[in-house]
Amino acid sequence: MGRIRNIQYDAVISAGGISAWPQKEGIASKVTWLGLAPTKFKQHGFRGAIIQFQKFTRFETNGPQLSLEAPTLARHLFKGRSRYFIAKGKELEEAKALIEKYLNSQSNCMPPKKLANRIHKPHSGLCSRSMTRCVKCQFRP
Repeated sequence: MGRIRNIQYDAVISAGGISAWPQKEGIASKVTWLGLAPTKFKQHGFRGAIIQFQKFTRFETNGPQLSLEAPTLARHLFKGRSRYFIAKGKELEEAKALIEKYLNSQSNCMPPKKLANRIHKPHSGLCSRSMTRCVKCQFRP
């Protein structure tokens, strides 16, 4: 997902795919999480930025069926096995309605975690996470 993180966007709708693994996990064709208003942090050792959303909610297996909430968006996403796309037209209208419904109501929204102080600064010496010589520390949420 490295280069995708660097694309400019206002929100993300994450949906489970339609292959065997998402079906087994119970997330096939469901909205798994939503994020609105990203803040990006550069991090040494990553292909793309670390992202924190001002509003975020995770549904996992309890997410709504994308085809019921946003049928045009679901058709576009699942028809060509795309990993991502930038919504426009009817898909954009459905995406905005989905975000409005699930993110702009305070009851569904998780408070954002403080990410800035969890980002590891590159250094030389011992890594405080593993107490071994630090070659390339990586952020692990």
